[in-house]
Amino acid sequence: AIMINWPPNLIEDLAARRAVIFFGSGTSRNSTGEGGKKPETWWKFLEALKDEAKKQKKIKPLDLKSIENLMNENDLLSVCDILKTAIGRENFVKKIREEFKEPKYKPADIHKHIHQLDLRTVITPNFDEIYDNYAASASGGTTTVKHYKDLDIAESLRGNERLIIKMHGTVSRPNELIFTRTEYAKARNEHRGFY
Repeated sequence: AIMINWPPNLIEDLAARRAVIFFGSGTSRNSTGEGGKKPETWWKFLEALKDEAKKQKKIKPLDLKSIENLMNENDLLSVCDILKTAIGRENFVKKIREEFKEPKYKPADIHKHIHQLDLRTVITPNFDEIYDNYAASASGGTTTVKHYKDLDIAESLRGNERLIIKMHGTVSRPNELIFTRTEYAKARNEHRGFY
């Protein structure tokens, strides 16, 4: 086992529940769903969408070249914009649900460890609900989930309840997901108080 030398001020903040946990898709990748499926990384998900759009001839050769260039530059928000337009919003939402909801992912040990830290606030850009569902169950339903669009986030932060903030939305509310450059710019403009 690796021994971690935790700074004393971090230990104090954790004990006083003043720290905030932030985690991304790497946490979800530890989960397993039906048939042993693991959630894809954003990169792999977009690659699969690109391949499907190409196979179904829903994407122009010029857009394919743009996608490849943007992926090489790690500009996944722009790639997502092109792909969402190419396959259509309805099909895009369907693909998100198929990948991030329908496999019924189970929480991994890391989700349990995060919850056991007993911190009040968790912030995540993940739109899967793996941690949300685990935290709700483990806390007897006393964990509150807030989204970037919610008007009462500041009030919730001042309270004492356990709080999960979904900064890019959730798969259960697909019309509010922030998954493209256009959606991100719109959200930052319309909800600048949150950001």
